[in-house]
Amino acid sequence: MHYLYLIVTFLFLVVFVTFTAVNLQDVAIDFWPFEFQLVVPFALVLLGSLLTGFVVGAFLMWLRSEEHTSELQSRETTS
Repeated sequence: MHYLYLIVTFLFLVVFVTFTAVNLQDVAIDFWPFEFQLVVPFALVLLGSLLTGFVVGAFLMWLRSEEHTSELQSRETTS
């Protein structure tokens, strides 16, 4: 099982490094109400967007699980 973990991790690493190497073009990000512009590689923008989406999704799932946990605890105390 440990070897399977290492193989899968290595494959993800190869995909990540290849994706980053291919997408090194610079992209300008404008922060609209402000006079500020940031120039970063496209891979960083895309991976940052994916990470932000993951964190927001995990937070929303955590809130939902807390709602269900408190509902179950209230049912246990009333029974």
